[in-house]
Amino acid sequence: MASKQGGLPGSRSFERRSPSGSVRRRTSIKPGVFAYLAAASVLVTAGCPHSGSGVSKPSSTTQQSSSPEPTPIAPPATPPLLPSAANGATMQITVTDAAGAVSGAQVAAYGPTLAQAVTDSNGQVALGSLPIGSYTVRVDAAGHQGCTGAFSVSAARQSLTLAISVVAVSQPLTGTVEDTAGHPLAGARLALGDAWTMSAADGTYQLAAASPGAITVKKTGYAVATTTGGVVQLTAQQPKVAFEDSPFAGVEGAPSAAFASLESSLQAAGFSVENQDDPTADVRVWAAPASLGSISPTDVASYVQAGGKIVMMGDWGGASNYRPDLADDLLLPLGVGIENDLVRVDTGNLGRPEWFSPIVGSGPASVGVNSISVYGAASLQSATPMQVVAGIPSGGYRVQDVNANAVGIVRQVGTGLVVALGDTDAWTNDASDDVAQYDNLKFATNLIAW
Repeated sequence: MASKQGGLPGSRSFERRSPSGSVRRRTSIKPGVFAYLAAASVLVTAGCPHSGSGVSKPSSTTQQSSSPEPTPIAPPATPPLLPSAANGATMQITVTDAAGAVSGAQVAAYGPTLAQAVTDSNGQVALGSLPIGSYTVRVDAAGHQGCTGAFSVSAARQSLTLAISVVAVSQPLTGTVEDTAGHPLAGARLALGDAWTMSAADGTYQLAAASPGAITVKKTGYAVATTTGGVVQLTAQQPKVAFEDSPFAGVEGAPSAAFASLESSLQAAGFSVENQDDPTADVRVWAAPASLGSISPTDVASYVQAGGKIVMMGDWGGASNYRPDLADDLLLPLGVGIENDLVRVDTGNLGRPEWFSPIVGSGPASVGVNSISVYGAASLQSATPMQVVAGIPSGGYRVQDVNANAVGIVRQVGTGLVVALGDTDAWTNDASDDVAQYDNLKFATNLIAW
């Protein structure tokens, strides 16, 4: 998919070619230095009733109830390819409520890697091969308020235990999210403590909160509002999107050149667009980064947890010095990971298996989108619950021959949002591009405007 080319001194440069062999885009990116200081190990904490080895006070991170907006695409299996440790730690978790063990609960841990499983009939699950570092742990069980906590692995082969008690919810908070004209708004993020969800296509929501309170409601392009249930109306305002300039230093002059079609599409949709790092922007976009400069993963996580939205566009296999590890430095603390693989399909496509048409999921990203086409995408992993917005077609597989399910994922974190795509320039086509006959540009615009 990518071939090394000459370019600026100290830069990376590659060409992306279509099945016809025509060049889609040439990109040159100067390498940079990204320093990441690992957090010190701490003991287990949780934001819901619990007990266990190394337990301390509650944390403030949030948790989602089941989304009322289903997706027809099966979520990825437990990630087998993200970093793991052969001599890593194991975490034994038991989930209960007032009536006893809770079976079928989704339990996920994410930090240096992703690990997730479903509790058995005894409410138990074991997560293993966990490298040293700090993790968030989440439990999501149907009919219960979700809860979020944290734990740390401080030594190889460490054994940790954690007992988490979730609260059953018999009557969720319900209502509808609308604009000021009374039109339903899909994909609005609602959060109340450790309970969070999104509004469905018709604007309705069901929030599994254990007790009533002020629900925070946020959607890109609208002012933040609060509600205690029922109908809530959001007032439109101009959103601002920042295309981070550090990964694109030296790329065809500026990010505005590489992403001109996408920026024009966003401006037509009412966005204010800028080409610089701006933590005050409603949406921050990274594209196949080779460097993150002084951007801190901790600061980005705080930005999302406070209601911000990030979009990470990856690429396959570390093509042309793209650094999947840097992308994951930002994504993994938020429960999402980009692999350094290449998704292919085993038949068809005129003998060019790197080119395929992902399955388009439901939700705001699919509005006005009939089909999309991707050339050379990496696969994605995500902690549940999440939504797959671009799935691998039948016959798709990684180059490592491990089943893959997604090249597009959306995950809510409180009132914040994380969007990850397994490819970069395929989502930003213009009239001269080989994928112009597809709805890639509309799809990318929808995701940023979600």
